[in-house]
Amino acid sequence: MKKNLLERQWTKFDGRNVPSLLNELTKLVIQNKRNNISQLIWIGTDSKVKKNKVTITSSIVVRQVNRGCSLCMLQEVLPNKMNTKQRMLKEVKMSLLVAKELQPFLKKHELSLEIHADINGSKLFKSNLALKIAYKRVTNAGFAFFCKPHAFASTKGADKYMRKDKAAA
Repeated sequence: MKKNLLERQWTKFDGRNVPSLLNELTKLVIQNKRNNISQLIWIGTDSKVKKNKVTITSSIVVRQVNRGCSLCMLQEVLPNKMNTKQRMLKEVKMSLLVAKELQPFLKKHELSLEIHADINGSKLFKSNLALKIAYKRVTNAGFAFFCKPHAFASTKGADKYMRKDKAAA
């Protein structure tokens, strides 16, 4: 049986493994609260297609307002049998699954969460085909929704991690 998403192997942006994601997030959130640092939690997912595989990377970003951010990443490789719209909706689904598993943590620490979708708000881009459906899924689940160009967790977090990972390969 597959582990839930929070129990899988997450890494920091620099590639170091995170032994326990919830412990890592708890330490960070408590430290920020102790130091009166405002914080925001963002989740975003991006994907890259290469031949017959798609690499999907989800990121959890703890944004310390006026101080920077901390990122944790989860990556998986799947067979690519999806068109652009299906892939965008898969990304949103992954972000929602992570968000739902984080809900008890968020409630305990009185934090809200935003879902950042790697979907372009302009109809000139293929990803826009998934915008309305993605927006409805996220807001119906009770989360705030942001798309490009305001989707830092997916476009800067997950995307840059995949590009960095590719450069190292």
